[in-house]
Amino acid sequence: MLDIGDDGKRGMAGKRFDYSFANTSFWWFYILYNMYAHDNERKINLDEAIHDIVGPDPVGSLDWYLGFCPKNEADRNGLLPNPHCVVEKLTDTLTFAVEFHFSKTNYFINDIYIGNHGGHFEMWFLTWEELLAFERFGGEVFMLLLTMTGISEEQRLSAEAHISQRLKSLPMFAEHSDYIARCICNGLLMEGDFDTLKDVGLTNRQNHSLRNVVKYAYYRDNVALLNTALWDFCHRSM
Repeated sequence: MLDIGDDGKRGMAGKRFDYSFANTSFWWFYILYNMYAHDNERKINLDEAIHDIVGPDPVGSLDWYLGFCPKNEADRNGLLPNPHCVVEKLTDTLTFAVEFHFSKTNYFINDIYIGNHGGHFEMWFLTWEELLAFERFGGEVFMLLLTMTGISEEQRLSAEAHISQRLKSLPMFAEHSDYIARCICNGLLMEGDFDTLKDVGLTNRQNHSLRNVVKYAYYRDNVALLNTALWDFCHRSM
């Protein structure tokens, strides 16, 4: 079974697939169902909001999803033995991976787990500046890791504009990209900010974030390792 080990490391199994923006079936599923996003005024989640302003799920999308994350192959926890995945080596010192299970989507940097979107979600790991460093490797990479990112109120307007521009790469969202970006930023907004902790590096106090080493003290060593890798990736890798 492909799951996260006690050390937070991922296994090596997984089926690669085309995650380019040309794969609109995947990106419809990803934007609607893999973002912790919502309309604060209407108090609805992003999937319901998009159904209201864009329309229902495209014909055949349910069959596509059940082929992509087959429920009949999942174990009792909704985990797949050989899930579809994205695995990319971006530099000599940094890789990222995303695994799509029936019950949740897991995210990794250098094979170390950084969070998931699912029932017991853990998010808000990356800073906005770190996410922008990943964007050098394509808009798809930016959008994949967006849901693992935390922003401050001061970053909201620039983040909304940036995300809206990226959403214009997807024709089904282009007309309403500003609104969708605003809903996404509602979910990215953190209660506090990232701070530097001696011998660890960047941490936060956000609930459900593995970079919160006060709450997740057992993950302190992994956060320190990832901080070193991310600093190098952001500041030295061009």
